[in-house]
Amino acid sequence: MFTRRRALLTGAARCAALWVQAQAAPFRFALTPVFLDNDAAVISALRTVLASEMGQDVELVQRRTCQEITGALLDG
Repeated sequence: MFTRRRALLTGAARCAALWVQAQAAPFRFALTPVFLDNDAAVISALRTVLASEMGQDVELVQRRTCQEITGALLDG
């Protein structure tokens, strides 16, 4: 399962890499409430893998509900 998750994250990062390289600001990646603050090791590892594969700083954005994440996406 870990290999499948890693492959998914790596693939997503590589797909976004070309677009991200053109951006000056850090890539913002939204997390659903499934990722809890006490999962700091998982969140840190996720940020590290995404930043490494994309070659750019990654900012993980966490919100309490899926509606807040959707609202943030719609607001840009």
